[in-house]
Amino acid sequence: MANAEVLLQFLKQNGNIWCDDCLSDKTGITPRQQINQLGCRLAKTRKLFRNRGRCTGCGKTKITNSLNPEVSEANQIKQEMMIEPKSSDVGGVRPWYWEGNIQAVLASYLAKNEFRMMSIANTALRESGKDIEAITPEGKTLWISVKGWPEKSQNTQARHWFSQGIFNIILYRDESKDVELALAFPDGFPTYHNLTKRIKWFQELAKFKIFWISKEGLIRTE
Repeated sequence: MANAEVLLQFLKQNGNIWCDDCLSDKTGITPRQQINQLGCRLAKTRKLFRNRGRCTGCGKTKITNSLNPEVSEANQIKQEMMIEPKSSDVGGVRPWYWEGNIQAVLASYLAKNEFRMMSIANTALRESGKDIEAITPEGKTLWISVKGWPEKSQNTQARHWFSQGIFNIILYRDESKDVELALAFPDGFPTYHNLTKRIKWFQELAKFKIFWISKEGLIRTE
């Protein structure tokens, strides 16, 4: 199998937010520069997106490789016209509390704790669907809605995002009574903590957990 096919196959099976170093270690493709060359080449054909974010494997903020969902030949022109989002942050580095970074840290944590990753939505491209889908070590399906912390109109926007997360839980529970559900938020922001205290009754009713991800990458659940 050609190295490009090995790389794409790994991303399909293990999620799609990986830096060049981790991809080299995981796929056995060496030297590391070959991953960079493959990634750039595949990005030109829109099979991959290369963007700065937090790697699922090492948790560091680097240039990462994101698998682009396969598109039919009829949609190829439309796909090629897509513009990759740009960060407004200095140097193009997203803050730790950006939704994509929270998602990547949580996905890495789950993978290291024997969860089988089924899909990870491309947050940078605002891909629709569940943010994280995984299989627990006990064999149960887990759906997670991930929210970051807004940079503008913080308290107001945070309340909107929190409401969106709760609405996702409602939709997910309506879709299936048996799956495990969870929300994920960056830790340390009083607005989110105060809101979660007020919906404890709903959390018990809908049966979902909350993952809190800290700036240092530590994760706790409630």
